[in-house]
Amino acid sequence: MRIVSRVFVALLAALFVSCSQATEPAAPASTASAASAAPSAALAADRIQLLHTDDIHGRLDHEVVKSGTSSFERGGMAMLAAQVAALRARAPERTLLVDAGDAWQGTFISNTNKGEAVTRAMSLMKYDAMAVGNHEFDWGQDIVAQRATEASFPFLGANVIETATGRLPTYLKPYIVRDLGIAKVGVIGLGNPGSNTIVKAAGIVGLKFGPAAPAVRALLPEVQRQADIIIVVAHIGSADAGQLARDVPGIDVIVASHDHIPLQTARVEG
Repeated sequence: MRIVSRVFVALLAALFVSCSQATEPAAPASTASAASAAPSAALAADRIQLLHTDDIHGRLDHEVVKSGTSSFERGGMAMLAAQVAALRARAPERTLLVDAGDAWQGTFISNTNKGEAVTRAMSLMKYDAMAVGNHEFDWGQDIVAQRATEASFPFLGANVIETATGRLPTYLKPYIVRDLGIAKVGVIGLGNPGSNTIVKAAGIVGLKFGPAAPAVRALLPEVQRQADIIIVVAHIGSADAGQLARDVPGIDVIVASHDHIPLQTARVEG
């Protein structure tokens, strides 16, 4: 989901993928596949596009939906990759692809390798960054650290702090800055602030997940010196994202997640 707190010149074309079952009716597989792979119109020269996913929950494979005597395929990483490729082709140098967390846990095909297959798929799709969700820690910090070394993109979590050092774990970054030619974009990542109460204690020993607003507020001046546009990618729900937009002026876009509520259009705050 996407929360826009301030209007700016760039166009953000959002791709939302949720693990929610409450989705619009899908087209038959042949139609959906053709549509997802069809070339899109070129992006205007003064625009950038932000593609974002969240709560993939290990859904590498498509699911078959039956309706009476007919059936069709829905979802899966192959279809998602085709959609991303088609949209990215509009302006590869002016495109960002990010994920807001909970990418691994949820299906046998992903759980058996503890998110390795999903991480590899996301690397092949050339993600720019992923904010860690609460479920990324289900198999412990060693697995998160291992996946971070395997991924071609950084894991973000500005509010995830080691209690012993007061710093981020070495496998996380607080933010990235990407130069898209016509604008520099800063992406601040946040883990779920409630992880200390919803993740098994063994998976997060020695970690503290701080509140969202103070973490963003502390980084904002530093990131603003380097970037024209500020995006927060956070594993928080839509209500918390709206509150964050109100609490911290200066955020341009918030990519939220966690509550599995699909939004077809952005919501403006402030």
